[in-house]
Parts: sequence; C-alpha cells; structure tokens
Amino acid sequence: MTGVPNRALLSELANQQMNYQQRHGGELWLLVWTIDELSALSRSCTAIDVDTFLRSVTERVKSCIRQSDTPARLDEHRFAILISDANEFVATAVADRIRRNVRRISLPASQNSPPGLSFGMSVYGAEENFETWLSRSEIALGAAVRAGGNQTVAQD
Repeated sequence: MTGVPNRALLSELANQQMNYQQRHGGELWLLVWTIDELSALSRSCTAIDVDTFLRSVTERVKSCIRQSDTPARLDEHRFAILISDANEFVATAVADRIRRNVRRISLPASQNSPPGLSFGMSVYGAEENFETWLSRSEIALGAAVRAGGNQTVAQD
C-alpha cells in the first residue's frame, strides 16, 4: 500500500549494512517513527483518505532521504528508516526535515491540523543483532510519544 519495504526486508537489508559497517566502520542509524494521532485521523476520515494520506507521507519521506537510505513499514502504525554513513546530527536533521515536509500535506477539512511525527532513533552497536537494535529505537520512540509527541529522542 505505501510502496516501501516491510519489516522482513528491512531486517535483511539492515543485516547487510551491519555486516558492512563491522568491516568498514562508519555509523548506522535506525529511526523508528509513528504518526501522532493516527488513530484519531483514521476515525475522522474514510479508509481511502487514510490510505491516500499514508502514501503521501511515505512519498514525502522518500523525498527527504538519500537513495542509499531505506524507508520501511514495520506494522500498521510504525515505520522505520535505515540511515548509513551518518551521525546523530544527520539522523536528527533527517527526522526534522521529514516532520516539516509531512506537515505540508493537505488534510480533509475535518482535521484541524496535520498530525505530528514522533521519532525514536539509535546507532548500531557492534555485535548487536537487528531485533535488539530495533528494540532500542522503539524504546526511544516510546519516550518521544510519552513526552507529548512530535519530537525526536535518541537512545544510547
């Protein structure tokens, strides 16, 4: 529906990048994000409108990242971006750029303002497996949501 890889393909691509990073160095970042108030948006719009909105969001996300970065959909409400050869400043800047770009999407009149985006992110730690790394990014996402949403939190 959104035209981006699913969790299984993200895991496969992340494992390739993790192996490359272990051999050649550089930082790998995993951003996990959600659309704040997506459930409320779904209730106020038709299913077609929500699908159209999600496709618009993923297109805007793809326009904010490099071709070498990988966007993915983890499940109904969570998405991810794998960013290679970056640092925390770059990863945060990507999240901010996506947030600004998505807020420009036109929504139905029933929605007062575009929803915010919450991001949790973490850098890959040597010898860490994908599930552990993903879990750390999800913990950071949870912290961003609990803090009021529409922000980015990095996990050590």
